Parts: sequence; structure tokens; C-alpha cells
Amino acid sequence: MQEGRCPRQSYNAGSGAAIWLATVLSAPRMGAMRGHGMLHVSRRAGTRVLLAAAALIPAACVERKMVLRSDPPGAVAYVDDERVGVTPCETPFSHYGTRRVVLEYHRESFLKANGGVAPPGFEAGFQRVEADAPLGIPWYQWPVFDLITEIAIPFTLTDAQVFDYALAPADPLPTRPEDREALDRRKADLLERARELRAHLRARNEAEREAPAGDSVPSGAPRGE
Repeated sequence: MQEGRCPRQSYNAGSGAAIWLATVLSAPRMGAMRGHGMLHVSRRAGTRVLLAAAALIPAACVERKMVLRSDPPGAVAYVDDERVGVTPCETPFSHYGTRRVVLEYHRESFLKANGGVAPPGFEAGFQRVEADAPLGIPWYQWPVFDLITEIAIPFTLTDAQVFDYALAPADPLPTRPEDREALDRRKADLLERARELRAHLRARNEAEREAPAGDSVPSGAPRGE
């Protein structure tokens, strides 16, 4: 960042406030007269205004940023539907108010942030997080105070607002042998029922094709697609 300039997404009222203050302080010494519809200011008073403004222009600027952290880290973070990084991460903002934060599980990002191994209990990932993030206005950004701090303090102020989120593990897959056996039996039962239904529909369709034109399949029988 170049010296004397505020970064993008920052607020800098120093220059305008300096000129305004210098004008107010020099107003009693400014000689004004009207001539040909124009306002003329004496050269001496104008020089004082410019010198006072130049002395105050290198005023402070305020750098605003949101800091998003999660436990464990490695969640892909979105602010107002815009991806901003992987926790822990930060993103600048220009206006105060409420932002919408979403944390999602992406396996590669999650494992990379945790040294290549999922933390205990998070082998299946974590539940999606959706939350509002209120960005409060610090006291030095209140009206009048912001003018004083941005003129009197010749360095950059940082407003870093931190938001911490505790991640909840996703529903884990069965790990006990009896649970896995029950899951396997249920899957096998569903597959068997699907095969029986498919065979029944195939037989019914063949019966409809072989039946004479005037005959019809009994109404109680299921109809194929």
C-alpha cells in the first residue's frame, strides 16, 4: 500500500475535513468582495487556507474487515453469497450493517486446513452453517467523533470485527459391526423389493402386448410406466 493512501474498501474523510476545518479557522481573516458576479478572496488568506489544508491532509483512514473463524478450521466461507475464503479468513467491507455468513463443507479444503486428517468426530464432515453477522459501528466512527479521530490521528485505524463459529459434526456413518449389518440388511431388502417390482411390471407389459385387442388387463393389477 502506498504511503498516504487508504486501501480499497476504506473510508478516508481526512482531506475533505482538513479543507473544511482550515476554511472555518481562516474565515475571519478572509477578505471577500463582490465584483462582476464573482467572489474574490485575498491572496494572503487563500495562502493560509492552502497551507493549513496541506498540513492536515495526511490524516488517518479506517480499514474495515471481517474476520471469520471456525472450530475446527477449514470451512469454505461465503458472505452475502460471495465466497471469501477458507476459515480462518478475512474480507474487507465498506458499510456497516448485517451480513449473511454461510460455512460449507468441502472435503479437500477441510482436510488441507487440518493437516490432511479430519479431526475426531468430523470424519463425515460438518453441518452447514447459516448465520447473520452484525457489523457494529465503533465509537470512533460515530458522527463528530469520526471527524476528530480522522483529522487528529495521523495513522491508519483498523476496525477488525471477529466472528467465531463452532462447527457441528455431520451425521456419522455407522461404525459398530451390528449397525453396519443392519444397514446392509436394509439395503439388500430394498434391492430385492425393487427387483420384484421390476419383474412384475415387465410381466404385466408383456401380457398387455400379447392380449387380444378387445381384452384388457384386470383393473386391480398395477399399471406399468
